[in-house]
Amino acid sequence: MNKNYYFDNLDRYGNKIAIITDQGQNISYKELSKYMKKLDNIIFERDIVFLISNNNFEFIFSYLSLLKKRAVIFLINNNLSKDKLNNLIKIYSPNFILDTENNADLNFRSFFKLEKISNLKIFKRKKMIKIKTNINLAQLLSTSGSTGSPKFVMHSYQNLSTNVQDIVKFLKISHKDVAITTMHPSYTYGLSIINTHISVGATIVLNNKTFFESKFWKVLRDHNVTNFGGVPFAFEIMKKLKFDRLDLPNLKYITQAGGKLSEEIIRYFIDLLKKKNKKFFTMYGQTEATSRITILDWKYSEKKINSIGKPIGNYKLWIKENNNSKNIGELICKGNNVMMGYATNYNDLNNKISLETLNTGDLAYKDKDGFYFIEGRIKRIIKIYGLRVNLDEIQQYLKENKFNCTCLGSDKYLIIYIENKYNTKIISKLVSKEFGIKEKLIIFYPISEIPRDINGKIIYKISKL
Repeated sequence: MNKNYYFDNLDRYGNKIAIITDQGQNISYKELSKYMKKLDNIIFERDIVFLISNNNFEFIFSYLSLLKKRAVIFLINNNLSKDKLNNLIKIYSPNFILDTENNADLNFRSFFKLEKISNLKIFKRKKMIKIKTNINLAQLLSTSGSTGSPKFVMHSYQNLSTNVQDIVKFLKISHKDVAITTMHPSYTYGLSIINTHISVGATIVLNNKTFFESKFWKVLRDHNVTNFGGVPFAFEIMKKLKFDRLDLPNLKYITQAGGKLSEEIIRYFIDLLKKKNKKFFTMYGQTEATSRITILDWKYSEKKINSIGKPIGNYKLWIKENNNSKNIGELICKGNNVMMGYATNYNDLNNKISLETLNTGDLAYKDKDGFYFIEGRIKRIIKIYGLRVNLDEIQQYLKENKFNCTCLGSDKYLIIYIENKYNTKIISKLVSKEFGIKEKLIIFYPISEIPRDINGKIIYKISKL
């Protein structure tokens, strides 16, 4: 594999600051490259490696080094339980495990601790296993970023390179930019921020603080951060925290992805950022599409307020099966960003088929100006006694009416998980009137708070219906 990619010659950026650690240490691209070389005589091309991921320097230099070495990287969330991790080890038989957090309790029967670099612990299999892999396979990510499921999305080097280049070009990311990590790197959105900025010699500020913590905003301000991204929940938090009062002179733009924001919150940020001469970008993507598929240019943020925008790069989008008045159907994507396929065991790692076309599972329509709008998930559409019900639509409606809830359902009932403080009788009447569902078919489950994953996305698997 002779082709060069963005991670191959990072020392070309010399003394430019690559990483600012959460301890405030400045690490140049030259120093980063030296750390990357520490793995040169340990891990080799096509070795299968489990990389336990977190927003720290050990993860950054390990990840980039493994890409450069053309190893096969499994990005494993650091919150994954030891039992689930051991199960994945049995299924995929990695020869190496890199622990970027120096966890004291990580010990594996079939491995021994080979070496320690900084806070990185390297475990090597006692008896190495040879497994054939597709030469183009670069990395594997879980679709949720945290699950212990054996199902992983397979990305090629071309997938990574294409998507990185397209995002950089659209957002005009340059070596002058400073980004801050706000999401876990095992989540494709969080990882894409790292990849795009590293590719142009920009600076990454490593952060494990939440939006709730004042230290996060201090770090953002002290290090002259120019951009950051977040999922819908993050923007809800920022609004509650009075984001408008913050003084962030170096901030140029904010990106949002990972789900649909309410129109109220979108307008809040558009208006606020406009006043401060800053930009707001809505983005759409999936792990299966490497990262981003579409971006709504800030110029159209008000006019096309609920849109996900238009495809970036040379990606092609279309709507499948338009059998309704609004021409709503499944959104299909084709391009070099589309994954190689799914892996459920080590035999899949040698899959020679490249998909190119992705059925997103999202219901969408395209307006007369070519802008796309997401209406919900196919799997989030149910029929209650013949009545077609969009769970995402109901959930969004209640949210806009200030009710924090999660909607699930079956062919018999609409099930609403609602925070304890709300009057369910009022909600029942609202839903019945708006969507035509009989009140007796609406079941409520009071909960203390809506369950979310590490990136703030709702966890829908609450119970069996």
